[in-house]
Amino acid sequence: MSQLALALADRNAGGEATLAAATAAHRTARELYERHLAELIREHVEFTADTIRERAGNPPDAQPNLLPWLLSQAAQAERIQAVGEYRSPRRTRHGSRNRRWIATDAL
Repeated sequence: MSQLALALADRNAGGEATLAAATAAHRTARELYERHLAELIREHVEFTADTIRERAGNPPDAQPNLLPWLLSQAAQAERIQAVGEYRSPRRTRHGSRNRRWIATDAL
């Protein structure tokens, strides 16, 4: 198996573990994030991860890798695509570059 194949397998396993942890009965972040992501896709508006977090009310039980994984899965399924970058104002992101997204069928 190639190094790329091994890396992708590890990435997918990590993503699946994140989703499983976010599905526990006491967690609501996954449901909130998925609902608001679907709304933004239906609205055909440009959005960011911060947009989704704000709409979801910044759920306290959110795993740090959950929203990036959901966005990655939506992009792989060609439901959304990147249309640019921005610097997140969130302190925990330290001004890092993040993607701006839009529904694939909106372009």
